[in-house]
Amino acid sequence: MLKKLLRPSAFKVALALGLVFAALHFCRRTGLISAYYLDLVESKAIDVKFRWRGPLPLSHKVALAEIDDRAVQAYGLWPWNRALVAEAVQKLVDDGAAAVGLDMVFSDPDRNSAYLTLSSLKDKLGAPDPELEARLKAVLAKAPANLKGELQPAVDAALREHARLADDRELVSHAVGKAPDAVLHDAFDKDSDTVVLGTIGLDDEATRAFQPAVIEDWQRATRSSLVTQAFVMVNRAPKPLQTKVNWKNVVHDAAVQAWLPSISSDGLHYGSFAMSSDLDGTMRRYAPLRMVNDGFFPSLAVAAVSRIGGFPPRPLQSPVEKTGLEGVAVNVGADDAIVPVDAFDGSKMLINWLGPNESWWHAPTDRGADGKPLCEGATCDRVSMADVLSGKADPKIVKDKVVFVGVTALGDYDQRVTPFTPFGPGVYVHMNVAEDMLSGRFLTHGSELTLVECGLLLGIALLLGLLIPRLNLTAQLATVPIGLGGYLGSNVFLFNHGTQLFTVTPLIEIAAVIFGVVFFQYFTVDAEKRQVRTAFQYYLTESVMTEMLKDPSKLKLGGQKKNLTVLFSDIRGFTTLSEMLEPSEVVRRLNEYLTPMTNLVFKTGGTLDKYMGDAIMAFWGAPVDQPDHALRACETAVAMLKELHALRAKWKAKGEADIDIGIGLNSGDIHVGNMGSDNRFDYTVIGDDVNLASRLEGTNKSYGTRVIIGENTYAQVKGKVVARELGGVMVKGKKKPVTIYELRDMGAPGPTEAATIAAFEKGLVAYRARDWDGAEACFHEVMKTWANDGPSEKYLEDIADKRAHPPDAGWDGVYVMKTK
Repeated sequence: MLKKLLRPSAFKVALALGLVFAALHFCRRTGLISAYYLDLVESKAIDVKFRWRGPLPLSHKVALAEIDDRAVQAYGLWPWNRALVAEAVQKLVDDGAAAVGLDMVFSDPDRNSAYLTLSSLKDKLGAPDPELEARLKAVLAKAPANLKGELQPAVDAALREHARLADDRELVSHAVGKAPDAVLHDAFDKDSDTVVLGTIGLDDEATRAFQPAVIEDWQRATRSSLVTQAFVMVNRAPKPLQTKVNWKNVVHDAAVQAWLPSISSDGLHYGSFAMSSDLDGTMRRYAPLRMVNDGFFPSLAVAAVSRIGGFPPRPLQSPVEKTGLEGVAVNVGADDAIVPVDAFDGSKMLINWLGPNESWWHAPTDRGADGKPLCEGATCDRVSMADVLSGKADPKIVKDKVVFVGVTALGDYDQRVTPFTPFGPGVYVHMNVAEDMLSGRFLTHGSELTLVECGLLLGIALLLGLLIPRLNLTAQLATVPIGLGGYLGSNVFLFNHGTQLFTVTPLIEIAAVIFGVVFFQYFTVDAEKRQVRTAFQYYLTESVMTEMLKDPSKLKLGGQKKNLTVLFSDIRGFTTLSEMLEPSEVVRRLNEYLTPMTNLVFKTGGTLDKYMGDAIMAFWGAPVDQPDHALRACETAVAMLKELHALRAKWKAKGEADIDIGIGLNSGDIHVGNMGSDNRFDYTVIGDDVNLASRLEGTNKSYGTRVIIGENTYAQVKGKVVARELGGVMVKGKKKPVTIYELRDMGAPGPTEAATIAAFEKGLVAYRARDWDGAEACFHEVMKTWANDGPSEKYLEDIADKRAHPPDAGWDGVYVMKTK
């Protein structure tokens, strides 16, 4: 058993390759091994599938208020006066924007020198002293009478100077209050439920570049946006996770860089616009939440979309414990949008890119080839800040939408590569993610699909391992394009319907398994089959050979006992004929006879055992199982007689000597296999039932018949052949008599034939009962129909002998053969 299990086979080669690919894929996905080039090719395949899929229709729930080239020409280079930003945000809110996400951060003081000077002067002037006048009057009251006159003018002068400074301080404070930072602060404070301020995450090294006090200010400002409590999803109902959160594969930030304290205030909403591209620089993945300390900080897109429902996003625990997120629940109104993420890939979502940026998000100024606007009102998704600030923007563009404010002016924006666009503003990434959430069109490629992908790799290998060995070489090679095309088509179909399965790895595996199995078969299994074909090509028909080649292990020394049917045929008087003809003529006549007879054996799926001079030995039921082996053998014997009739007619026409044949058939449990030595053997049959078949062939001479079958054969074909019992016979070498039958034809006998057979068998009954007269009458009756009937003539001769020499009391009617 163990030896059989360890024996190599094409299926085991395919299974081994499947296990290797599945293991490597699992290790690659879980980060146990690195496969840079494979990751790169898989990522490029995603880009190709995006381009094959083409753009998706927009939901028109997301809009962009862009600081584009027109806005820069109208209001100056970026960064603008912050009062302009405050004015623009206020206009967007007034026009009905559901949420406004600012893809920017003002973490440094305003660079306008006038406001810096005023702020410095305010600090120098200090705060007014409300008790100064009271203290000066108290000093004057306590002064001696002779000095009060002298001190009075000085006190009055001091009071006048204090009043003048107070006026100056009020003017400066009023001016500072109108500074852009203050204007922004007021605007954000007024629209705190709608506006989301952009921030950027800092790693440990970047954090060390700032003073602790600054970091503390940022932490205090963004604390309200931090999701401090993680949640698990139990039957889609949120449940707090009380344990400390430290999932290793979630994107971590040491801190977030917030807006200036003079601009921001407690209670404002923040979202991180930090993002990282793949190894080739293309944006394909996006972190909805980033971990800061023991809480989660939302991305700009998630924070902006969550403003619609008014609830913060909720992180959902991954089924892969302590690895990452399962997803993020973002409230988009009545329901939550469950954003799927990949726990093995930094808990990022795969962005379902809508299309090629500017050519897809249309502005009112965009026109088609026919000169007509590509969008109108609410179907427009981009608006220039120049139109927003000038009041020319259509409010429908932003009404009830999540509006992102970002820079798209050439040379000012952060450049991002997408599957559709070589370079584009980073704000489009946030817009695409927001569109995915609001439309519910996500690309699922989570950690749970890893086991599915591993199972798919194993399943592909098993399927090919079962299929390939059953095909010929042409069909095997054809499976390469069929297999690759089939998987690629189904992969693209799933991608277009929201499921991202790996693309390149299975294609590599399909090619590797097919070629691996083909090469293995060629160098091992096919070599063994070629050996079998060489050994059996002259003994088996092609169909039987094909079945035999499915298990070449049968070509081994030894054998097994099976129920078979054996045929022996011999030419009558061939020795005498050989003496009359030249050797070359004998060979010609023999080949002319053996060729069609052998073809008849092959036609019924028989196995040619051997030629013995003019004799043919064949059998049915091995090496391929044939439950109807007896019937096949009978069909062959009858066909041989018909073929002989045609040959005799041809030979007679040529004036050549005539020949006749005898055929013996017998069935039984026979030992079949390769007999001989380890280096030279024959596939043959041996056993008593084989010898009996040979004896039955010779018995035809005694009965004047051509085909005699044994009782075991007759039992298997009874009712399917035309046959008559010839009686019991004791063949030479046997101790027990057997009942033999003459095979005359296939199928059912006709009325006359059936009556004749009945008369003959009635004669046999009378013969065994020693009713010589009755038997004789029956056999004469037979000969009226079948003149010169050999069996009837034999029994008539024997009856005459029995009358002259009556048998003894123990006679049982069995004919004893004296020769072979």
